[in-house]
Amino acid sequence: MQHGTIWQSPGVRPGLYAALCLFLQTGIFAQVTTRTDEVGKLILKWHGEGTAAGLNGFQYENRDGGHSLYDIKVWPQVQLYQPTAVEKERKAEIGPANQVRPFPVLGNCSMSAAADKGGSLPRLYMGNRQGFEFLNAQYLGNNLYFYPEHQDYDPGWNGRNGWGDLFPANTPFVVISQARPLRISFLKAFFSAAAALPPETQQVLLRNRILAPTLQAVFRRSNRVVKSEADYFTGAAHPPVFDGNQIDEAKMVAEAHDMLPPLIPPVAILEVLEETGATPNKDFFELDTVTDEKLGNVPGVIARVFRGAAQERQIVVTARKSPDLMSRPLTYKWVLLQGD
Repeated sequence: MQHGTIWQSPGVRPGLYAALCLFLQTGIFAQVTTRTDEVGKLILKWHGEGTAAGLNGFQYENRDGGHSLYDIKVWPQVQLYQPTAVEKERKAEIGPANQVRPFPVLGNCSMSAAADKGGSLPRLYMGNRQGFEFLNAQYLGNNLYFYPEHQDYDPGWNGRNGWGDLFPANTPFVVISQARPLRISFLKAFFSAAAALPPETQQVLLRNRILAPTLQAVFRRSNRVVKSEADYFTGAAHPPVFDGNQIDEAKMVAEAHDMLPPLIPPVAILEVLEETGATPNKDFFELDTVTDEKLGNVPGVIARVFRGAAQERQIVVTARKSPDLMSRPLTYKWVLLQGD
């Protein structure tokens, strides 16, 4: 049940209703965290002072059958998502997320296939336009999931030591981790940052459905390799795959806690105005269902696969629809993160 909402089923006796109310609202008054490390102490202090929102209404979803289960007992306010009977019957609770949950959720799934048999789950999403559309809906729906790469981002060539970078796009929709033993560290850090947000800031983010973009911005600015404002505008801050050793949780919670509503970053919304086209059966030869070079065409990501033989492509993109909650005049800065 979200946000302490209470309902009464017809025919329920008043005495039972009162007991039900008490049970459902238990999480609202729970301690924000049982952690006793420095980050935990900070969040407890801020939450006690009323300057940190905590995690009421948040849920955690594990989608690998408990293989890489994050112990949310350290966050008493967070609920573990329980799959419905229908999801269990269809085995829809295992594997890549397939629904946009109507509540703020952080989740993970440590499942994958070999590089030449589909690879990691993010690559599965990125293999078609529907995958990008779903990820974009999650991103702008307060849903954020964490997946490991598996032979998708290792130095090498065609299986010789590795396969190289096999991701067809670099997106902010999910967090892809490289260091498998440290994959839980990402969840820990993101829950901490969400809990440390000022109450009014967290409310604004949830209401406007921009929790995921904001947490991604906090995470990337706080990465250990990001030493300056200039570093944030380089590929070091925005790799396709992140190394868990570069997480700076203390820096993340400090940045999140300092983020009053006027400091909420705007969300980049992209739109293609015009681009060079390619004609099937002339410029490239593919299955009949492949009619162009477009892979992802959603507000958060524009992805293309160069199928034709042309040496040059031209694409005109605008970010003029990017919203800013404070209605501030925006400065647009375009940088190349990879390639030449």
